[in-house]
Amino acid sequence: MAIKIIIGLVFFSFGLFNLLAYMKLTKNCPSTADATIIEFKKVPTRRAMYTYYPVYSYTVDGVEHTIKSKTGKSSWKFHVGDIIQLKYNPNNPNIYYVPSDKTRYLISFGAIAIGVIFPIVTIMLGN
Repeated sequence: MAIKIIIGLVFFSFGLFNLLAYMKLTKNCPSTADATIIEFKKVPTRRAMYTYYPVYSYTVDGVEHTIKSKTGKSSWKFHVGDIIQLKYNPNNPNIYYVPSDKTRYLISFGAIAIGVIFPIVTIMLGN
């Protein structure tokens, strides 16, 4: 049973760490820019499928920034040419997040939920 509680703590810790990092990012990125999706980088996965990473282009103070997202998905609701809003750090415009992309937020809360529920169910079932 101890190993299952440790697994729960690992999930909880991962989720909490990721959530706090995301909250810090949102605090440090108050400036807004309209970014154009200029392409999707196609990266193969182990199961003969692909993960697509959007590449954004946006201008801050006359300087164009082109950045590949760290978040990849098998499909996106966005398309090449779409304009999305992103928030960036005015001290370093290469640090940004996309408010409409809730992936990191959902992963954080999912890990926290597993970290809380898994040990409770384990204790309740006596396994």
